[in-house]
Amino acid sequence: MEEKIMQTIQEVLEEENLVIEMESRISEDLGLNSYRFMSLISDLEDEFDVEMEEKEILKLKTIAQLIAYVKKCCNE
Repeated sequence: MEEKIMQTIQEVLEEENLVIEMESRISEDLGLNSYRFMSLISDLEDEFDVEMEEKEILKLKTIAQLIAYVKKCCNE
């Protein structure tokens, strides 16, 4: 699951050489603005057939937090 999430992030970023690590910050390190971040969330919801709550999404700061949240949504 983590690998698929990372692949989806890479696709949204459209930068093949960017190193994405678990501690990478979504906005500061990866440069995702709010539009691109919501696009990523939409792609993840489609990929894993889950619905994520906006108030929870806005709390996510790192890739590790994002992955943990997607896993949590999949287990509910």
